[in-house]
Amino acid sequence: MIWIINKTCIGYSNRVYLQKQFKTRIVNIDYLLKLDRKEKMRIVQLLWDDIANDNNYTYVSVEHKKVLDERMKLLENGKAEFKSLEEIELKFNSLRK
Repeated sequence: MIWIINKTCIGYSNRVYLQKQFKTRIVNIDYLLKLDRKEKMRIVQLLWDDIANDNNYTYVSVEHKKVLDERMKLLENGKAEFKSLEEIELKFNSLRK
């Protein structure tokens, strides 16, 4: 597997780091696997931050959208039922036994 790290796809401060690290070159996965843990975590964090900041991508599956829409209707109609944290913890702990 080959990854292409493109300096234009990451935010400015992260781009500088990636540009220094990879010099905007094609990077083989074996190269990434040989990095020390700190460098791997830094790269993962940079990629995760980039994904999290991508406002153009919001995928929700059809099934999840249905559930969310149903819950919103219940909230809007004042029919939503809520449970306290204590109730949830009791239920969860009873299932674990």
